[in-house]
Amino acid sequence: MIPARIRALILALLTVFALGGCQRPPVELNTAKRKDLETVKEIGPRMSEAIVYERKRGGEFKDWNDFVARVKGVGAKSAAQMSADGLVINGQNMTDGAAPAMPK
Repeated sequence: MIPARIRALILALLTVFALGGCQRPPVELNTAKRKDLETVKEIGPRMSEAIVYERKRGGEFKDWNDFVARVKGVGAKSAAQMSADGLVINGQNMTDGAAPAMPK
């Protein structure tokens, strides 16, 4: 039998998770370290390396269009998914009006 205190604690934790109280903070593309970039589902070790390299080479990313144009392997669709998973550029996600143009 589980003691009442433990049951109450488990119930409280499940409630917090169910209500979304444990959401991850956004990951800022221009300041995040590689390990932080890799917390975004679509960004693995190679992609995080490419992002950090391009950031050092060409400076901070101005917006989502700049990001898609400069980082090989990132298209509008993958950038949209990264944004949905918490990646932001200068505090903006793609739905804030900074979405890259879809190729024709």
